[in-house]
Amino acid sequence: MANREMTRRNKKILKEQKYVSEEEHEIKRFGIILFSIIICIVVVYAVSKVLVKNDATNNNEDTVQAGVVDYNIVSVGSILNRPESEYYVLVYNQDDSTSAIYATYGNLYSGKTDAKKIYYCDLSNELNKAYVASDGISNSKAKSVKEFKFGEVTLLKIKNKKIALYLEDVDTIKKELGI
Repeated sequence: MANREMTRRNKKILKEQKYVSEEEHEIKRFGIILFSIIICIVVVYAVSKVLVKNDATNNNEDTVQAGVVDYNIVSVGSILNRPESEYYVLVYNQDDSTSAIYATYGNLYSGKTDAKKIYYCDLSNELNKAYVASDGISNSKAKSVKEFKFGEVTLLKIKNKKIALYLEDVDTIKKELGI
């Protein structure tokens, strides 16, 4: 009896297969492959969406900050050509541990009502490194940019695009600025 039942099933399958042409069989295979590809694409998209979203929430390094121009900072090459007729330039190395003190002197002076314009020149800037006195001997008699050699801290008073005063002693600088 089991044999007969199997024979009937086999005959039924053979009849169904006889009526299915080869083209219909290929269309079914194409549909299955297409469906599998679509499922794979959806899964990859969903996984990448989740990963990118998690990465974006954890990564704050991509934030863009607007650039700020500080017109109070000058390079050594532009010390003598500022628009004012009389001003000060405080030259120091920002990488130095005492640089905060020098910046404070300039800020205290700027807060005065009768203060002249004060500019800051950072000797740690790559453009200014050539003007650092490597042997420790600065050039207080400099008349042009090419002759500049600065020590630890220097205050220049510029009048009509010429050096009117060249101070290197911190106490003298404080006295000149009235601090």
